[in-house]
Amino acid sequence: MTSRIEPNSISFSSLFDESFHITAMMVDRDFRIIRSSPSALEMIGNGLTSAPAGLTCHQLFYNNDVSCRDCPLAGCIKPFNGFKSLTIQDGSKKRFIKNQILSWENFSLFIFQDMTREIDLIRTMELSRKKLTAQIVLLKQKNKKIADRHHLLKDLMDHLPDAVIEVDENFNIRYKNSTVKQITSETNAEKCFQMFGHAGPCDVCPAKFGFISGSGCKKSHCINDRYYTETISPAPDGTGGLLLFRNTTRQVMLIEQIRQQQETIKHKNKILSGLVHFGAFMQNESELESVVDFFLEQLLSVVSFNSAVVIVNDIRKGNLWITAQRGVDDSLMKTLARAYLSRDIQTSKTNKIPMGVLPWSETTQIQLSGGNGSKVGLIVLRGHFDDKNELIRLYSEPFGAHIHNRLLMRRLEEKANTDAMTGLFNRGFVEQALLEEQLKFENYNIHYSVVVVDVNRLKMANDVYGHEIGDRLLQTVSDLLLQTVRATDIVARTGGDEFLILLTNTPNDRADLFVNRLVNNVFNDVTLKVGANEKFPVTVSAGAAGTDRYPPEKLIKEADRLMYAHKEAYYKTHKRYR
Repeated sequence: MTSRIEPNSISFSSLFDESFHITAMMVDRDFRIIRSSPSALEMIGNGLTSAPAGLTCHQLFYNNDVSCRDCPLAGCIKPFNGFKSLTIQDGSKKRFIKNQILSWENFSLFIFQDMTREIDLIRTMELSRKKLTAQIVLLKQKNKKIADRHHLLKDLMDHLPDAVIEVDENFNIRYKNSTVKQITSETNAEKCFQMFGHAGPCDVCPAKFGFISGSGCKKSHCINDRYYTETISPAPDGTGGLLLFRNTTRQVMLIEQIRQQQETIKHKNKILSGLVHFGAFMQNESELESVVDFFLEQLLSVVSFNSAVVIVNDIRKGNLWITAQRGVDDSLMKTLARAYLSRDIQTSKTNKIPMGVLPWSETTQIQLSGGNGSKVGLIVLRGHFDDKNELIRLYSEPFGAHIHNRLLMRRLEEKANTDAMTGLFNRGFVEQALLEEQLKFENYNIHYSVVVVDVNRLKMANDVYGHEIGDRLLQTVSDLLLQTVRATDIVARTGGDEFLILLTNTPNDRADLFVNRLVNNVFNDVTLKVGANEKFPVTVSAGAAGTDRYPPEKLIKEADRLMYAHKEAYYKTHKRYR
């Protein structure tokens, strides 16, 4: 028997003693204030030194006769543990209070913490931040105006688009416009060839034997990854020449782009041919394992790496259909598969395996999605492929859609394994699921548990009130069981009044907690109306066994034994029917 905590017990009342310095309040299921510390009344305000009999929390907080619209306790059947924010008007000011709620049975404990000072400080800091941001924006605008004016003056001075250098017959620089700075950083060079890092005249310099002989000649330069065409003109007085440098990078790059585009077209044609081949292979190949292997070969040829893993989900959450790898040993494959089967990933809190489990410092993980966006698997590649993500998706998206279609076909086959009346899985399906969980336990050391559930007094319901009531009783139990388990768990009807629940990734102690919650909370005070003024109680007996305590082959037997022990304890306090 579970002991009950009474709100007027001596140990609990000490929480509201002035010497305990706790700001707390206790309310019953109807929100009436049972106990309250003086500091709680002082914090809430309204000038009360004690709570009048029958006063509710919403009357005290907001002078409302109905419960707060966002009250987490309103209509709540199960115990609630969490927080709720309160805003109390205290004269001309508002007081912000953080309310921690701890509920059990028919009572709830409110523990208050005044957050007014912290919130006021946050607001003050936010206001200061906005002012500072505005000042920064104004300063940036001012600086931009100054920069724009400076740039305009520079453009007026350096209006020529080409770099111009005037040299004498010994290549000494006489004059250079500011555009020269765009070509070289050697602004202190005395001779033209020094500007380009040479100790003497450039190789094959057209003006090496005089500027008159080099008149009209052109020479190409590659400077800082830019291409320039130098045109030489002799000076009118014959004592030097004029060098004009025109940026021809665009023309050169255009030629290079044309060449690269031709290579790209050739590469894309190869990829398109591979995609067509892959699509045809998926349509014609009946074995998904062969499709996965072909996909890996195609994908790795695209990204030019040889280490990859593919994990494919089964129709049942928390189970794997297929795993395949390239460049990864079996031990590491098991580690990755076990990480993918973790609770966080299977409950969709995250779609990726944590970096600490991965064997490579640089890893790309791609979620395999079906046509409806559902998660059907994961691809793990060694290396970063930001420049190839679009290319990888060309293969992964049709691959994910193909897997999704295969899963839909398996789900159609699965319907043959359901109980017609309750819609739950039948014994054949759960036996296959148990074999799959046993393999996960053996391969990845992931524990699982079995819970055997038996409906109490089903025969009485059938005999006394008719089989329609008995069917309603079974349906009610089925619905409550489905509402209680996770998406990765399985609920099956294995007999007339017997059910079996497979709790994946669950050790024995957690399965015991599940049984306790099932019997004492979920099926607490559940009844069926069987007459004008008569109700039939809906109760169950249950037992659990996990692989961390029992061998897999003995789980059902041990859970069944514990269920019957629980049923015997039930009939010690309830009249046995035949």
